[in-house]
Amino acid sequence: MGTKMIKSSQMNSWRRLDNSARIFPAASSVTTANVFRLSCVLREEVRPEALQQALSDVIHRFPAFNVRLRAGFFWYYFETNPNSPKVSREELYPCAPMNRRENEGFLFRVLYFGNRISLETYHALTDGTGALEFLKDLLCTYLTIVHPNIPLLSGWLDKPASPNAAVLEDGYNKIYKKARGFAPFTRRAYHLHGTPLPFTAIKVVHGVASTQKILAVAREHGVTVTAFLSSVLIWSIWQEELKGRPSWSPVAVSLPVNLRAIFDTNTALNFFECIGVGMQFNRSGITFEEILKVVSGQLAKELIKENLSQRNAYKVRLSRNPILRGFPLFIKNLVLRPSYRMGELTATTALSNLGRVELPKEYAAYAENFEFILSPTESNAIKCAVCSYGDRFTISFSSNIEQYHIQRAFFRYLTALGIELTLETNYFYDNKPVASPKGRKHKQ
Repeated sequence: MGTKMIKSSQMNSWRRLDNSARIFPAASSVTTANVFRLSCVLREEVRPEALQQALSDVIHRFPAFNVRLRAGFFWYYFETNPNSPKVSREELYPCAPMNRRENEGFLFRVLYFGNRISLETYHALTDGTGALEFLKDLLCTYLTIVHPNIPLLSGWLDKPASPNAAVLEDGYNKIYKKARGFAPFTRRAYHLHGTPLPFTAIKVVHGVASTQKILAVAREHGVTVTAFLSSVLIWSIWQEELKGRPSWSPVAVSLPVNLRAIFDTNTALNFFECIGVGMQFNRSGITFEEILKVVSGQLAKELIKENLSQRNAYKVRLSRNPILRGFPLFIKNLVLRPSYRMGELTATTALSNLGRVELPKEYAAYAENFEFILSPTESNAIKCAVCSYGDRFTISFSSNIEQYHIQRAFFRYLTALGIELTLETNYFYDNKPVASPKGRKHKQ
């Protein structure tokens, strides 16, 4: 059987938002941007004209990005954007709210500053995995323009003008099975407090370590990297915020899980599920090893395919509810906004592990590192995102409060375990200047 392709007439029409995307337009605000950033640090200065040419070439190969958001009577929907996206020099703080009336209506930004190319994406478009594919294609196209001697790779940049229809399928509907399903755990978690930063400002701290060392330390503890880092984060919050005292509210971490490999789907849209791990500190004297054991067990249980299927069944069945479907959009928004807020209250923070980033060998030498940043929210003032490129493992904290004691405790604990780190930030700490991830410095 041949692969079904998207006809040009279909690409110039509208499509529904996927099951995860539907909540973001209703829930987004100035303080809850739902924007994330992926950046590539090159070994040379970015050439804006070449980057613009690359973006103009790439956008037509990614129909998931070549859209604008519209509000219908019952639901938001996407339609093909007839405009052309533009690259911009970075001026704002990372992950600034996305105004769909700006940027020619596109829901992503391509930014440059010095030797860094950044892609900021509104979560209604896609998740981290989908955005990474777009950024990698953009990078390789850009590098081919700047360095014509790079051989054109078959199957990489010579993609068909009509993409595979599978890239626009709603993965949640594809794997849906009529099952009872269940709602995620809804107990209110402990929440961080601090002095808010100025309007839309976020504080970013990157910690860069050896990938091999991170893997080795996680193996020494007998857990995965995600379980290890989640446990260090929970431990740091308990020690710094709660001073090691008992707490009725658990310290919980929300972990987005990429479902593509688990369910054999290659969609370019959102296809993830947020699972929760955490620790109920019902007594003092709990050790880090105890946290590791609990978190690792929770993660293994949550990642069972059947459990993920039941979560998906609950989500899809809710979106298909005939009563909910019949309400006009403004009524749905009144329901979805508090629902999103209630979901965030079940987590103290979030940690997203994008995994290993790879480029074709012909391009790999031109890139020094990749970075991944999440936008914090009112309920989750600090978030953490990680990815690796070669032997550079980058842990990125983003926060909308002035205090940085959690980040400091986290990195100090890794150092105590023998993991050497290089720290970069866009703020001054203790009146000591530190290199900015943008190549600039700001006062705290």
